[in-house]
Amino acid sequence: MKTKPVGLKHPNAFGLFDMHGNVFEYCEDKYDRSYRNETPDPVGPKTSNLRVIRGGSWFHEDNHSSAAREGFPEETKYYTVGFRVICELGPGSD
Repeated sequence: MKTKPVGLKHPNAFGLFDMHGNVFEYCEDKYDRSYRNETPDPVGPKTSNLRVIRGGSWFHEDNHSSAAREGFPEETKYYTVGFRVICELGPGSD
């Protein structure tokens, strides 16, 4: 098994592709053990050497929930962790 090219599956209701299972999503939030899977959108600590990674990866098949959160060391590269590029469209954009 390995990562797959983006966009091979149908998008979800929001038009987003590949939300689960390809690679963990590296997030801006700092990680705190106290909110591992508790709340929909927790506020993390201001300082931590860990960032939140969410979801799951092809290598870790046990949990692909978008609510799943783990801590991941900052500035560390790993083949099962990636990030999502988001572009906000201006008013009147389709």
